[in-house]
Amino acid sequence: MKVRKFLDCFNKMTILEGGVESGFHRVKPENYKPRLLHITGYKQHVQVYQVPIKTESLNNCDSFVLDCGLTLYQFNGDKSSAWEKRKANAIIDELQASRHGKVKTTYIIDGVKDKGNPLIEEFWKHFGGRPNKIKEEEEMKEAPEIEPSIQHVSNATGRMVIEEVSRGKLDKKVLNSDDCYIIDVGVSVYVWVGKGSNALEKREAMNFAVQYLKNQGRESDVPIARVVEEKETPEFWQAFSGKPCGGRAAASKDWK
Repeated sequence: MKVRKFLDCFNKMTILEGGVESGFHRVKPENYKPRLLHITGYKQHVQVYQVPIKTESLNNCDSFVLDCGLTLYQFNGDKSSAWEKRKANAIIDELQASRHGKVKTTYIIDGVKDKGNPLIEEFWKHFGGRPNKIKEEEEMKEAPEIEPSIQHVSNATGRMVIEEVSRGKLDKKVLNSDDCYIIDVGVSVYVWVGKGSNALEKREAMNFAVQYLKNQGRESDVPIARVVEEKETPEFWQAFSGKPCGGRAAASKDWK
């Protein structure tokens, strides 16, 4: 339920190994390092993120794309939804188009027991061989107990300052339209951008949010969402009533 609430905040969710700078580095498909993309979600809220190429990354409830450059595999768990299969197929189509006909082979694999094509075994070689079974659903990590807080980001004094203005029960009255704020609800962090904040505050608020999580050793597990004043989602305001939404993916633009 928490994952769905977080996904409702975005039309598209993507996270790549190594972040934006390395994730968007394009290479020739013949020199491509294999990567596994996990596709999960519902309706238009389907997220894509890169996961280790290990049997433990697979499950029966979602779809996956193994991108080997010149060969592409779509693995559909036995219980994967039509939305996830459709999205995985769209990823395959876009990868083929972006490589201008260089992709030689594409396979669709329906579950662990699919043996319709002998060449499917090439897919399982990347995982150390075909397993007897995979887990039924994705195993979500329990979020650590984090006390909610709000950090104020402003350069009104002539220098950029971040200062805690609320802890425990969040108070939306502290949000000032002239500044930006970092709102930590534990399972996710929001960067709230006031409509009167200046360009420097808008830019540095996100940098502060990243550094804030890094200082706590939480940067790899906590998504950061940018929220603009007067365009907040209902899920954002639920955080102020003690009902935070959460998820495990960060927002991004593409995954080619």
